[in-house]
Amino acid sequence: MTLSRPLALIMALYSLPALSYDQFEAGRAAGMYLAANDILIHLKKSQCGYVGKKEPKSENDLKEEILSHLSVNDRPQFRAHFASAEFKTKMAENIRLVDESISRLFAETDQKTACGMVWGSLGTAIDRGSGAWESFLKKNGLNRRR
Repeated sequence: MTLSRPLALIMALYSLPALSYDQFEAGRAAGMYLAANDILIHLKKSQCGYVGKKEPKSENDLKEEILSHLSVNDRPQFRAHFASAEFKTKMAENIRLVDESISRLFAETDQKTACGMVWGSLGTAIDRGSGAWESFLKKNGLNRRR
């Protein structure tokens, strides 16, 4: 049986070799993206949440987004890391970072000024984390979900 040209082309596309990217770079970029979103989640829940215009994604949605861009072979390793105590501890540090930043600044200045300063400093970290993930995707041609 001979395959039609369009069907053969479609089958060839689905049989492409595994994605090629540096796993360490993927992990670093994904971690920065998750940390940035986690900081944003906690910042939005804080007494300074009214300041920022950005809206966080749910943790599960963000993890699924990340996994959708990775090789099927890499997904179990990333899922295991997301479930690890080490990962959960690092994410808990984000809560502490937001809380300490706000408390320290509230002790030094009024709420409006403190919240502006917190969003100014943590907003930069959030942008950097999101940017790292976007750069990773662009560099590796992973703009489409797998």
